[in-house]
Amino acid sequence: MKIKFLIATLPQNGINADLLILFFNKAMIRKRQKKLHVFPPEIANTVLEYLILKDFNGDFNETALIYPDKLEGIKRILLVGLGEKSDPSNDELTTLGSTISKIQKKISSKRNYVLLCNIYFKKEKLINNFVEGVYYDHYRVDKFSSKVNEKCIEHHNVFVCKKAEYTPRFRKVIQKSVASMEAVTITRDLANTPSNLLTPEKLKDEVIKLFSIKPGINVQILDAKSLEEKKLNALLAVAQGSREKPYLITIHYKPKKKSKKRLALVGKGVTFDSGGISIKPSANMEEMKFDMAGAAAVIGMMSVVSQLKPKYEVISVIPTVENMPGGGAIKPGDVVTAYNGKTIE
Repeated sequence: MKIKFLIATLPQNGINADLLILFFNKAMIRKRQKKLHVFPPEIANTVLEYLILKDFNGDFNETALIYPDKLEGIKRILLVGLGEKSDPSNDELTTLGSTISKIQKKISSKRNYVLLCNIYFKKEKLINNFVEGVYYDHYRVDKFSSKVNEKCIEHHNVFVCKKAEYTPRFRKVIQKSVASMEAVTITRDLANTPSNLLTPEKLKDEVIKLFSIKPGINVQILDAKSLEEKKLNALLAVAQGSREKPYLITIHYKPKKKSKKRLALVGKGVTFDSGGISIKPSANMEEMKFDMAGAAAVIGMMSVVSQLKPKYEVISVIPTVENMPGGGAIKPGDVVTAYNGKTIE
């Protein structure tokens, strides 16, 4: 599922949309005669005719779908209720985004315009959380299914503002919101991939594919031989019962200008944790594929970093192994000397 988000000014020659989305709180409904003048006249008149019927009250998460017969270029108008508030919380806005996403999918609308002329709360927050809600609702774990029932539609969401409101700040909010949610999708995809399809080697390959050609990003991989040379024995000990080789992955971002600040991230990348010789109970064992979710989160974070390019260094370290029982597995009571010289029983 592809989703695009843009910020645009209100077109002079009218909007060409499958779905036009308008937000209303209860006060806007009560004072509709005065409040609707901010919309283009043809849209205001269409909405006013519907609001007079009092079928839509503006309750939170209430929706009404209108099929205008007098508006050229606009197939549908969706009214979305904000409740009594003029400044909903982050969670409420995410909920609204998810609700709108469900309707977009149900009616298979490709061109979706969100008109912000009458919104009095912080538009940055509206955009960010609307984007989150749309992405969350669109996410599906279906790439492993033999049959995918849902239609794949490319959704194009445009936030239409007055000319004075079209600022670089808005564009940055969109860029940051989309980058963050694309990173969430990367993280969820990795975490949901079964361990036979995401071994330590394949996780390493995913990192190389994502970051090898990103400006300012350097990827370093230590294989089993390098780990032995550097005496990273604790990491090697976890992997020694598996036929899958371990790796230590470092993803290093450096800004163009030298910075004294550094952020370090460490993500656990055990692609499957059976417990080794001390094998875990069989109930829910399949969930041990999520033992690499820390690594997935760090990879997602570095995806954001590669796009937003912060002014400080970010260094991510991912040890990735598979922990399995086997003739070579570490045993209870064994003693391992770690990289820092400390012994572990």
